[in-house]
Amino acid sequence: MVKSNIKEIDILFLFSVLSLVSIGIVMVYSSSSFYALEVTKLKSTSIFLKRQLFPLVIGFFLFFIAAVSNYSLLKKFAKVFLILGFCMLIFVLIWGKEINGAKRWIVIMGRTFMPVDFARLFLFIYLASALSSKVRKKEDFLHGFLPLFGITMAYISLILLQPNFSSALSVLLVSCLLLFVAGVKTKHILICLLLILLFLPLLVKVLHFHYVVRRISLFVDLLKGNPPYQIQQSLIGIGSGGFWGVGLGAGREKLLFLPMPYSDFIFAIIAEELGFLKATPIFGIFLFLFLLGVKISRNARDEFGKLLGFALTVNIFVMALLHIGIVIGVLPTSGLPLPFVSFGGSSLLANFIAVGILVNISMKSRKELNEGYYSSGWNRRASLPRNRYRS
Repeated sequence: MVKSNIKEIDILFLFSVLSLVSIGIVMVYSSSSFYALEVTKLKSTSIFLKRQLFPLVIGFFLFFIAAVSNYSLLKKFAKVFLILGFCMLIFVLIWGKEINGAKRWIVIMGRTFMPVDFARLFLFIYLASALSSKVRKKEDFLHGFLPLFGITMAYISLILLQPNFSSALSVLLVSCLLLFVAGVKTKHILICLLLILLFLPLLVKVLHFHYVVRRISLFVDLLKGNPPYQIQQSLIGIGSGGFWGVGLGAGREKLLFLPMPYSDFIFAIIAEELGFLKATPIFGIFLFLFLLGVKISRNARDEFGKLLGFALTVNIFVMALLHIGIVIGVLPTSGLPLPFVSFGGSSLLANFIAVGILVNISMKSRKELNEGYYSSGWNRRASLPRNRYRS
């Protein structure tokens, strides 16, 4: 019974991911068609869609590799992943490509690549490994919690230096939730978060995090009824869509009114063209995916699998929440793609790897259940009274 339930979760989980990918293909084309005409000088409306197909194919390949590999190997190389993540974040600050005042991208073979999408995965692998270790005392503030929180804040500081507020916020939220479910004392987490808030002005001055102050000030203006241009256009699009939507491909905000309609604000185009009636179920798919991911992590046969599965699941859901929150104007404006839906290669690849690991955790659980069942059956047969079979 348990085995069939886990198999059912796998099927529903994969179906949810494929549904989001399918929606993404349609909406990337719809939201980018006018921009594509401008880029190609009226020659093509599908240039962005074609660019998305390559990482999509690679993503399916990486998903397969992650799904059939043994996720336990990740624990053995957790420290290597952590160091690699640090190197990637430092590399992009020094040699990264600057776009609109931000250094978030590395150019590889003519394609832009965001290291933060993979660095966050590496951090979660390390945290899950460290928290599942019997050696580390999670209740110990000085030797257990503080080093892990310090590593997390070092990652976040490097991300803020790019600057990338939304990614830094998502890493902080997921890491704190992971520490919480792993058994770290809540007061330790709250104390550190409070200290960050108290020393935030000093951090801004020393580390030159003026970008953070600017984003917060724009958010304050939004609360006062003076939203920035992107949010104005996003809300206009959502309002225009109403309940039924203006029709697929008929949206106006993508006509150079709304910046980055195919990535950072793709949910606004979804709401405008498909309306509240169809945009809400898309969020429902993310919620369903989250619940299935939590079930997969709970069914994991070891502590590392439970924690890693939880972190990867929450990461996808938090990114979706933040994206939608930014689009509807309840969070500070900052570029963050909608998982599996927005245009963007590195985000798509990282998320495919994440769901591949989750499927591997689930497959491993089912395999061990099978082995346990047959093993227990053999033991029962072996323990039968032998005198019944004597002639």
